[in-house]
Order: sequence, then structure tokens, then C-alpha cells
Amino acid sequence: MNIANWKIGTRLRWAFGLVLLLLAASTLFAISSLRLLNDGTSRIVNDHYPKAVYAYEIQDIVNRNARSMRNMLLWGDLGEVEKEHQAILKNKKENSENFSRLQALLTEEADKALLQAALDAKAQYGATQKEFLDLAAEGKKDEATVVLLTKMRTAQRNYFNSLRELIKHQAALVTDSGKQAESTYQSTRIMLFCLAALALVLGSGVAIWITRSIVLPLRQAVRVANTVATGDLSSRIAATTSDETGQLLQALKEMNDSLVKIVSEVRTGADTIATASGQIASGNLDLSVRTEQQAASLEETASSMEELIGTVKQNSDNARQANGLAASASEVAVKGGAVVSQVVETMDSINASARKIVDIIGVIDGIAFQT
Repeated sequence: MNIANWKIGTRLRWAFGLVLLLLAASTLFAISSLRLLNDGTSRIVNDHYPKAVYAYEIQDIVNRNARSMRNMLLWGDLGEVEKEHQAILKNKKENSENFSRLQALLTEEADKALLQAALDAKAQYGATQKEFLDLAAEGKKDEATVVLLTKMRTAQRNYFNSLRELIKHQAALVTDSGKQAESTYQSTRIMLFCLAALALVLGSGVAIWITRSIVLPLRQAVRVANTVATGDLSSRIAATTSDETGQLLQALKEMNDSLVKIVSEVRTGADTIATASGQIASGNLDLSVRTEQQAASLEETASSMEELIGTVKQNSDNARQANGLAASASEVAVKGGAVVSQVVETMDSINASARKIVDIIGVIDGIAFQT
């Protein structure tokens, strides 16, 4: 399937879909990386750090108890000695609670092994501590001092060493978690940078392609429309795609062809009208000449009619004179007998002819007045 024939809406949907897909991929990767960072931070805050804090707290309590036991040897006042004794018992109870909390947090076998070593050292330290407290309670400071400087010193050193190993292990776990978080951050930053660069390149390429595929045909269509608007119908329009811009160019091509056809037909009609107008003008000229000739003929006819009217009037006068002569002749004919009868008949014929002439004159007068 030719991408150039895709509808503009389809192109835009695919382009925005690609950009949104890259955005979704970047977002999902960022969320996944943030989850890893959050898990690492959560392990540090909720697991490794509390373990180290409890271990340090246990170590601090052991140090406080060591000071209290030293004070028990230094104080001469039994009340102060008892006070230090009660502080030691309270600290031991607090330490037991700290060990319980620490044990609840340990899930790895290495942590459990280190904790067990610390508990064993604590048990040994607790035994020597009990021996010291019993001797101190009995007022046997010298024996208590020997226990403190020998047995307890060794047990305390082993106890501290086990706690240090536990603390060191938790510190190493915190360091590893920090390194993992740093590595996750670096890889996430690089990956997000690559995804952003890919989105930028693909988005720019798709934007340029879509822009060119839309703008260039539209520019061609505008150029063709401007050319047609100036009256130039000689443009050659080629629609190479079937999208909206291709359909627009095809419509412009059909419009241009239709305008060329219409202009040709109008030009042919104009030529025909010009020829007909020439023929009409020639006919009008001929008609004008003939009209002038007819007018001249009518003038000659009117002149002839006037001469004829004059002749008819003269004939009418002659007829009247003849009629008078006929009447005289009739009288002579009556007197003259047969000659007179012949003259009378002749005069009747002349009288009839005169009447006809009078009628003709009337008709000619009527024609003359109507003209």
C-alpha cells in the first residue's frame, strides 16, 4: 500500500500514534526504572538502615552497661551502685527488644548467620556480666574487678566484633543498594535520552514528511488557482496521489479542462455571432438601399399619380363639355330624326364612359389621399 495515497487524517493518526507510542514506551520505562529506584531506596530506608540502627543501638547499650559496671566499682555509695545496677537491667531489657526487632527484619541467610553469631556472643557476655553483677551485689569488688578485666573484657570484645560484623554487613548492603540505584539512574538516564532522541528524530521526520505531503500539493493547487484566476488556462495539472490533496488537484484539473472547453465553445459561438452579425449588417444595408429605391419609386409613382390626376381632371372637364355638347346634339338629333337617334346613342356611350372615368378618378383620388 502506497503511503502517499493515505488520507491526511490517516497520516496524522499514524504520526500521532507513533509519537504517543514512543511517549508511552518512555513513560513505562521511566516508571519501571523509578520502581527499581524506589525498591532500592525502600530497601535502604526500611531494611538495611533500620538493621544498622538497631545494631548500633545494641552496641551503644553495651557501652552504656560497660560504663555502668565501671561506675559500680568506683561508687562507694550502695545507693548509687544499685542505681547503676537497675540501669544495667533496664538496658539489657531494651537490648533484648532491639534484638527481637532486628531478628524480625532479617530475611537473608547471611544476615541470620551474623545475627546468630551476635546472639551467641551476647549469651557469653551475659553470663560473665551476671557473674560480675552477683559479685558486685555481694560487695566483692575485687573479684568483680577481676571478672570485669578478664572474662568480661574478652566476652565484650567478641560481642562488639560480632556486632561490628553485623553493622559492616548492613553498611555493605546499603552501599550496594546505593550503587544499584546509581546504576539504575545512569542506565535510565541513558535509555530515556536515547528514547527522547529517537522520538525527536522520528517525530521530526514524520512531521517533515506529513508537512511536505500536504503543503506541496496545496501550494501547487494555489498556484494553479491563481493562474486560472488570471485567465491563463494553459496549466498542466498532474494528480499523482489519491488523498485529499490529490483529489483537490484532480478537481482543479477537471475544472481547468471544463473551462477550456467552455471558453472554446464561447469562442466558437462568438465567431458564429460575429458572422451572423456581419450577414445581418449586410442584409440591413441591402434593405436600406432597397428601401431608398422603393422610396424613390414611390415618389415617382406619386408624381405620376399627380400627373394622372391632372389628366383625369382635364378629362372630366372634357367629359362635362362633351356632356353639354351631347345635350345640344340630342336636341339637334331629335330634330334631325334618324341622325339624331344615332347621335343620342353615341352620346349615351360617351356618357357611360365619362362616368367610368369619374369613378376611376375617385379611386385614384382615394389612393392619392391614402398615400
